[in-house]
Amino acid sequence: GPAAGNIAGSLVEAYTAGTPLLLAGIFKVFGTYTLGAFLAASGLNVIFSAATCIPLFAAGRRLFGTGVATGATWLWVVFPNAILLSYESLVEGASVAALLGATLLWATLWVAEAGRLRAWAGYGLVWGVALMTNASFIALLPFLFGWAEYRAHKEPSFTAKWPAVAAVATGLDRTIIMAARMRTADVTMRRKGYAARATNGML
Repeated sequence: GPAAGNIAGSLVEAYTAGTPLLLAGIFKVFGTYTLGAFLAASGLNVIFSAATCIPLFAAGRRLFGTGVATGATWLWVVFPNAILLSYESLVEGASVAALLGATLLWATLWVAEAGRLRAWAGYGLVWGVALMTNASFIALLPFLFGWAEYRAHKEPSFTAKWPAVAAVATGLDRTIIMAARMRTADVTMRRKGYAARATNGML
């Protein structure tokens, strides 16, 4: 109805494309605001929260060793907010943001030593997905990206193509996701207009 259209419209307007597209897919499969959609969204949040342990452990092991990495991972497992986010942040996408944040940290540590063009292209794609899921990651971009480039300069085979390819991949990724967002926004606006006309007795 109109309420559902207003909520969906506010999602598209307030958040970057990742979360609305994910919820749109769930609603398409399980129905809009149904029990099945709630369970599916909650299940995905649980998966995202649990998957955060993988890049968190990998980053911790690179920085401080296996012991600290194991301790940090277990802290995430029992952290109350991490548990609550699994079912209390379906709209905000906090669980997937945590996963992407940990992945960005690990990817930055890894790509600085990878010494391969494909690795930097993948790094750029990860940044593109992260920025289109949670815009606050833009604050980390110059620091992590700059640190990775600084460390990569120590590699004998380093060329300026590596960060350039990563930047292009980030922009391309954002363009593709933005196009999908625009399509989602168009469908949402048309549905809101249909619901409004139906409410006013115009249909």
